[in-house]
Amino acid sequence: MNTLPSLNRIILINTHMSGIVELKLNGHTNICGTNASGKTTLQRLIPVFYGEYPSRVVPATRDSFERWYLPTEQSFIIYEYIRSEDETCQMVLSSSGSGVDYRLVSKAFDIEDYAAPSLTDERHILTAKELSRNLKRDGVICSRILNTKEFKAIIQNDRAVLSSNRDLLGFARLFSLCLRAVTILDILKNWLKLFIQKKAKWKPSKRWLPLF
Repeated sequence: MNTLPSLNRIILINTHMSGIVELKLNGHTNICGTNASGKTTLQRLIPVFYGEYPSRVVPATRDSFERWYLPTEQSFIIYEYIRSEDETCQMVLSSSGSGVDYRLVSKAFDIEDYAAPSLTDERHILTAKELSRNLKRDGVICSRILNTKEFKAIIQNDRAVLSSNRDLLGFARLFSLCLRAVTILDILKNWLKLFIQKKAKWKPSKRWLPLF
């Protein structure tokens, strides 16, 4: 049975929730909790993976995305996703100090990549620079730091943007969620509204079937 491209899980490290939290998305996922326990706060992270600007998923009553979700240099939001049956990648979000940095990594999530050895039971989480340096040292393919527009073009396979930058086109071949000459722009117009505004109606299209 073929494994179709999909978001597999989200891992939070030292975010608005302390410690390490994993949200599995490879099947039916039920997020339970009392009012104001953070259910919607978790759900709002999903559109970011598909290219939505982080600033748009944080309610006006909250702080900025960076200060809320990525309060320290050892804070990460990791999106593990499947491109094909034998290819799993990560999109790693970290703080730049004035916004968010995106990195793409050509391997599945492993907490050992993010934690340095310690004499105690408590894990010492690396910074984003240390993480990138260690992964490259181990021969893992990593992108350079990307901004939101660049990451969005890569994950969506947006040819209009990619064609003007050979660097991004190469990253898209390695990391795009779309394995063929298709994009996910059409689906996002309705899907993101469904999560953020909760007003859009689902309108299926045959063009979207190759993405799932």
